[in-house]
Order: sequence, then structure tokens, then C-alpha cells
Amino acid sequence: MQGIILRGIGGFYTAMDDSGALHTLRAQGKIRRERLKPKVGDRVELAPGEGEEHGWILRILPRKNELIRPPVSNIDLICIVVAAATPDPDLM
Repeated sequence: MQGIILRGIGGFYTAMDDSGALHTLRAQGKIRRERLKPKVGDRVELAPGEGEEHGWILRILPRKNELIRPPVSNIDLICIVVAAATPDPDLM
């Protein structure tokens, strides 16, 4: 089953599968050992949990792009808003 990461807090991730259902997931050990960290927007293969148990992120699918700050991936559109006059824009 595949889904998209919507939120990640304290090692737990919320993902929405293709049918729109939400799942609470943790990353499998092999993902952590490879020092990969799921980002918001990542497409993942997931194994949903049963009952009150959390599910697992099995694999992070290839990213088409990513930002470091904020940590998001697979962005289709970004909008940057700055003040035109006051305060002076800080481009750094």
C-alpha cells in the first residue's frame, strides 16, 4: 500500500493512503540505519497497523525534489512573500 507523509512528530508519522485513510506509522529499522528521515510530502510504501497498533513505513519512494528548510519533499509549487517597502526585504 502507498501513501503520503502529512506530519512527523517524535518518530511517529501520519500518512494518508490512496483511499484517504490516515495511518500512524514508524520508520522501519532499515530506514533509520540508512540515516534516511521521511519528510512531509514523501511518497512511501506502508504497512498499516491493526487496531491500536501503529503501522510501518516500509520504503521511501524516490523524491522528485526536496527542501532542507522546511524539511519537505515533492513540491509542485512554492510561493515566496516579502514586503515591498517596509520593512526592507532581507534576501538572506
